[in-house]
Amino acid sequence: MSVKNSFQTKTNGSDIHERLCRARKFIDDSYHLPLSLAAISKEACLSPYHFLRLFRDTFDTTPHQYLIHRRIEKAKELLRVRSLSVTDVC
Repeated sequence: MSVKNSFQTKTNGSDIHERLCRARKFIDDSYHLPLSLAAISKEACLSPYHFLRLFRDTFDTTPHQYLIHRRIEKAKELLRVRSLSVTDVC
């Protein structure tokens, strides 16, 4: 085994899926913060481009679209449950 091979980590499909789920949970937990693609992809330990492609292929949406959808769903929930005004929610 060469030195180069001893430091490489082999990733399989389940490892990638786990990383993507971890990133999606990060979005779910941090939707109220300003999130960048770089920050989210860092959570998955992937480059932004590779992460974007894998996320889109896995969840049929981009991370940005998922984040916007999550924010809209939370706003709807706050408007419905807490009887807050739109100004308070936004």
